[in-house]
Amino acid sequence: MTEMLKQKAALPPLANLKDANGNTPRTLVLVIGESTTSSRMSLYGYGRETTPRLDALRKSDTNLVVFNDVVTSRPYTIEILQQALTFADELHPDLYLTKPSLMNMMKQAGYKTFWITNQQTMTKRNTLLTVFSQQTDEQFYMNNQRTQSARQYDDVVFAPFEKVLADPAEKKFIVVHLLGTHMKYKFRYPEETTKFVGREGIPDGVSDSDVEVYNDYDNAELYNDYVV
Repeated sequence: MTEMLKQKAALPPLANLKDANGNTPRTLVLVIGESTTSSRMSLYGYGRETTPRLDALRKSDTNLVVFNDVVTSRPYTIEILQQALTFADELHPDLYLTKPSLMNMMKQAGYKTFWITNQQTMTKRNTLLTVFSQQTDEQFYMNNQRTQSARQYDDVVFAPFEKVLADPAEKKFIVVHLLGTHMKYKFRYPEETTKFVGREGIPDGVSDSDVEVYNDYDNAELYNDYVV
């Protein structure tokens, strides 16, 4: 990880990069979800009301754009972020090693950069995520669990997010990486927020033995909507 950070720091900046907004004060927030499918979001037409806050925002704010035809280029977190946060893509997967990342670009454009994560950072598999986060000016690591089968709610990002918003920097770029609806789903939301129980709204093809986990996922979607 240290070697990768040294390599990133040595990359030349992008030529002719300019912020079209100049020095206008602004705060940009990138929220990275986890295992959250649009097919289970009422925002995208799902029968259960799993995203009531986003649904309301869509009605009240014409600036909310909902993308209905998006497919990830890779099947799991680390690989897709190698491409979503860099110039790498399906045909050139290693460009994240030799080109500046989004975090590098934002710093070059004059933004103070922050990374707030509820993802585990104590495990070897997430080393690359830590590399990405270390490219920002300030980091907040909120999850010290060593197993994903633990109750760790995404509302832990609220306090550092408020702290970052209060930072005096006039141009801020904030990355917030959530656990979202990652397994185990029942550990992603407080029990008192449970809304979906029983079979109402569940497709007939779902077996009785799968009803509980199906409801757990929709309850996780509902809590994710609250956090977002």
